[in-house]
Amino acid sequence: MPAGASNGSAALGFGRWTGAVLDLPSELVDASDAFWTQALGWTVGQTWRDHPEFHHLDPPEGHSYVLVQAIDGPPRLHLDLYAGEIDPVADWIARQGATLGDRHVHWQVMVSSTGFPFCVVKSDGERERPRARTWPDGHRSRLVQVCLDIPHGRIDEETAFWRTITGWPLEPSSQEEFAGHLRPGEGGSLQLLLQELGPDDPATTTRAHLDLGADDREAEVARLETLGAQRVSDGSGWVVMRNPVGQVFCVTGQTP
Repeated sequence: MPAGASNGSAALGFGRWTGAVLDLPSELVDASDAFWTQALGWTVGQTWRDHPEFHHLDPPEGHSYVLVQAIDGPPRLHLDLYAGEIDPVADWIARQGATLGDRHVHWQVMVSSTGFPFCVVKSDGERERPRARTWPDGHRSRLVQVCLDIPHGRIDEETAFWRTITGWPLEPSSQEEFAGHLRPGEGGSLQLLLQELGPDDPATTTRAHLDLGADDREAEVARLETLGAQRVSDGSGWVVMRNPVGQVFCVTGQTP
């Protein structure tokens, strides 16, 4: 564990609960909700009273870890890190190399050194992770991770940063383009996968995408195609897909 990780993970409170935030222009929100609620087997939650740009996607049991935000700009994905106290945690993370952005009542906007946006959010207590969904043909799936797509040549920097601020153990990958998984352990919501983009990818900042885990990958791909997703390409243990609003995600062999 990198120096300072134990202090940081303790400051983060629970240190295991993260949320994926789908940032979408208003005109794409309904189509995205229609797809992801069917893909996950969840429902559209209530619009927030004080922040009408937000709503959760709600599982039938447990707590949501998917938030939808209407924005001005192109679709993207960012992470929320839940903490017992916002300011001490955000200040500590800034000392690890992140940049502080806008401070809101219930969250602090931050950006990693490779340009990936995330927020430190006030936690409201222990949370229960939703179970995997079992589909009519018997296969199961669940949203299991966020994959950080890191510019070529900067994966060591970004991996060290996320290891430090989460305090989670890194499970190295045998595949050259991946640093490996950061796994939150029991009670966690989403694990992180760290992937280095190829030298032909022009990205200069880190972006991210969602990964579903399925115990029958091809059955899950076929199910998602009936919901309007398109198969883009096949990898070694995963299938790249694009949802109806154009966002890329993957179906993997990760256990749901």
